Amino acid sequence: LMEFNRNVIVPLLARPFKLWSNYWGNIARNGFYARSRDYNEHIGYERKGVWNVPYVGEAVLYKGEWLANHVPVFYSDLFDPDMAWCQWMREQVTSTSSHTAYVSSTICQHWH
Repeated sequence: LMEFNRNVIVPLLARPFKLWSNYWGNIARNGFYARSRDYNEHIGYERKGVWNVPYVGEAVLYKGEWLANHVPVFYSDLFDPDMAWCQWMREQVTSTSSHTAYVSSTICQHWH
């Protein structure tokens, strides 16, 4: 996965025949899950690639040099630690930096 040269990336992990994965393709205004229009295509591995997404969890890979220069935030009065971290990542995106998370569906990984 690191060959994609992203600061933060996760492999797409999905449960066969279930609408569950380790990423969210969209979030609602309240910061919680909202299904993206192409979610089923992604978790069914019909669409492969690397996507910028607003939430990732489980099996997170960090680029070492990026992590050495950033201290992720996992605390929030509103969210659990995973959601707080993803919110922090989204808030860090500027025109000069790309602190965002990616999911890769290039290799089929199903959790049972």
